Amino acid sequence: MKKTLFIATAITCFAFTEKENNTNYIEVVNTLEDMQEWLVADIQNEQIDQEIGRLYLENIDDCLSRLEDMDY
Repeated sequence: MKKTLFIATAITCFAFTEKENNTNYIEVVNTLEDMQEWLVADIQNEQIDQEIGRLYLENIDDCLSRLEDMDY
């Protein structure tokens, strides 16, 4: 009985952890995509230097690519 309970608990914890990680992954991707939109708007409104904005956008693209490579 203890062995069965331990296995059931381990599976439940693993499933919760995977769901939590997936939720965190989605939240990070959504935030980065929002940041891209804000940067483009700031560049167009000349609130940020175009070259600096471009560098930020490249870094965000790099982050999104790395996240995609993680296969969540």
